[in-house]
Amino acid sequence: MLPNMEARPDISQQTNTPHQINLAIFGMTCAACATRVEKALARIPGVSANVNLATERAQVRLPAGPAAIASVLEAVRKAGYEAQLLENASRADEKARHAQEYRAQLRLFWVAAALTLPLLLQMGAMFTGAHGDVLQRGWQWLLATPVQFWIGWRF
Repeated sequence: MLPNMEARPDISQQTNTPHQINLAIFGMTCAACATRVEKALARIPGVSANVNLATERAQVRLPAGPAAIASVLEAVRKAGYEAQLLENASRADEKARHAQEYRAQLRLFWVAAALTLPLLLQMGAMFTGAHGDVLQRGWQWLLATPVQFWIGWRF
């Protein structure tokens, strides 16, 4: 006796057809960051991604459903970055965020330059033949430590 064909569920309705979303990813600074995001997304079953560092975007192919989108956003967050659906991010908001990030990085640059200048002057004095410490070692440490560990933490 043949099984009733109408009793079987339609397999085409059970499979979630994949679709593509675009994400704006914030906080990436190098190619290793983009690779890290791609690997984090690849760990999610059924998800494949292409991350572009220059545009700070990711094209993600994933199964349909809001749970899949939530898991993608969570994976990016766990990798150490922020992600936002591109449809939700307006161009003006994105420009404002980039401008704010630029101002913060510029401020850090000037702090680093001010802390490094005395060390550069001491190195310049060495070219004249003065090999003694113009700055005491403790001052050198106090000036270099914030540059290396506070300003340069992300490198």
